[in-house]
Amino acid sequence: MMRILRIICSSGFSGSGVCRPVRRKIMTIKKRAAFIGEGMVELRGSPFGEMSQYYGGDTVNTASYLARLGKAFTEVNFVTAVGTDDLSNGMVERMQADGIRTSFVMRDEKRQPGLYMIKLDEKGERSFQYWRVDSAARAMFRHKQFSQISEQLQYSDLIYLTAISVAILMDNDRRHLRALLGKARQNNAQVVFDSNYRPSLWQIFLRQGGGI
Repeated sequence: MMRILRIICSSGFSGSGVCRPVRRKIMTIKKRAAFIGEGMVELRGSPFGEMSQYYGGDTVNTASYLARLGKAFTEVNFVTAVGTDDLSNGMVERMQADGIRTSFVMRDEKRQPGLYMIKLDEKGERSFQYWRVDSAARAMFRHKQFSQISEQLQYSDLIYLTAISVAILMDNDRRHLRALLGKARQNNAQVVFDSNYRPSLWQIFLRQGGGI
């Protein structure tokens, strides 16, 4: 909602005028943005030492920044799947606290969220270790609720995804993703693709003769 200040002046019988400020409220229509990807639990610290827990991932980080900065004009939705465990619950709660809408976050009773650990060496260089092979997000396109969510995504103003969003999916799920993006573009959605390439995620697919 925007507030616009107007100055209204009225002239009296003697020729003198009186001016007064008037504030008017004008409703703004928010754009709908959808971010498709994987939210992960982040561990930061030393193995078998003190560790802090956060949440992260390339798409959800971008969604969080936009939700904080653009909440006045953008509705930010995150599209993923998580488990029903405490870590999943905590991650969804933190997304909501950042202003991200989580109505498109599906719950998978059989899977859990991916997890990664950030380690720092004595020089301060970071290294990452991942546990995501069977994460809930990798099966999001096969979730029983996804067909309904897919119908709503077609009418987004913007859809954001990255090469990681694609890499974690099975080949058949990638075909569903391409079809979804095609329908969204027909409805004048803007598709934003970040080529955040991670070779290790593509190794199996490339060995099978696939392409990026």
